[in-house]
Amino acid sequence: MNQDEPIIKLTPTEDDRDLAHPPVRLDAITKKHQLHQARHTTKPPVALRVIEEPTEPPPAETNTTPATSTPRPRAYEGKSQDYTIDEIMQAVQHDPDAIENEWSQQAKKLPNGLIAVICFFLLLAATAILLLIQRNHRVEDQQKTVKKTTVTNAETEVRTAQQLVQTIQKTIEQFFLADTIDEKLAFVRYPDEVRPLMEAYYAKNPIRALPCDLITSYEFFTQEDRCFWKILTVHGDQQREWVNLEQISDTEVRIDWESLVHYQPMPWSDYTKNTPYSPQDFRVTLHPTPHYVGEFADESRWASYRITAEGYDEVLFGYVMRNSEAHAKIEMALSQQSPILLVTLMIPPNTTVKHTAVIQKVISSSSIRLDAPKIQSP
Repeated sequence: MNQDEPIIKLTPTEDDRDLAHPPVRLDAITKKHQLHQARHTTKPPVALRVIEEPTEPPPAETNTTPATSTPRPRAYEGKSQDYTIDEIMQAVQHDPDAIENEWSQQAKKLPNGLIAVICFFLLLAATAILLLIQRNHRVEDQQKTVKKTTVTNAETEVRTAQQLVQTIQKTIEQFFLADTIDEKLAFVRYPDEVRPLMEAYYAKNPIRALPCDLITSYEFFTQEDRCFWKILTVHGDQQREWVNLEQISDTEVRIDWESLVHYQPMPWSDYTKNTPYSPQDFRVTLHPTPHYVGEFADESRWASYRITAEGYDEVLFGYVMRNSEAHAKIEMALSQQSPILLVTLMIPPNTTVKHTAVIQKVISSSSIRLDAPKIQSP
């Protein structure tokens, strides 16, 4: 008999005990079967194998609570497994916090030194961020202050410029409307030094009060770090005059009277004819010329220039010591195309050449005298 086949056990019941015939015993059947086999075969009889009924082991005590209250089915012989798939799936319980609990247990195992380093870097980062925020606040405050200061300065400059323009217009208008020397002196540069010059000039040219119809063409320029304005004025008779004013403060100006009237110590025609010997300051125009004669024939020693004055036809030939300070200033002024220079001229005594003069000094590279004038006698 195959051992894997199920074993059927015969268990007597109450009904079998009540039968009329007694139960058949296995021993009697066996004896008959043995006698029958002995008659027909010489093979040894096959002994019957007695299989003991397996006893169910007691269940092991566990602390695990079953997932459900469904009773476990009883195991029976021939069953391949003690548990079904459903029982196995119900027995497995999933803990969603298992990974977090495992990580927290590992985190608790970090070395104290590593934790201190991490805290140090976090503190350092927080300090750097705080310092950066404070720096940004300071920069913003500085920018606001600079912007506010810039706006304030710009507004101040605009107001100052407007006030300066008003002062220039008022100064020019009142100067031309003045009909006395004293009234005009209130608006000119160096009034004390200029008074005798004005008296001599207006003695030959009477004062006229001229209202200004137009004041325009504001041109700013500097001369030896001093600020000047050149303004065009138009009077009622369409007379056009350029007025030079020195700016002595942010909102104050004074008129340069000598350049306005093109003042000369004496008429240019008289100077060229009478041949005075004392030095005189004239506003003239210079042009280089190859005119070397008489005691000025040495070109290595002298530089020659043709001298003219505005409004006159008379010409003088001026000579200056070559490579001197006066010569250098003249050459610089000519390179800058300056139309008029203020120079000191002297006609040498006992000269054998007519219409000649020596250029002793260059006072200004323009018609404007920077320093106060000195009273000169012809």
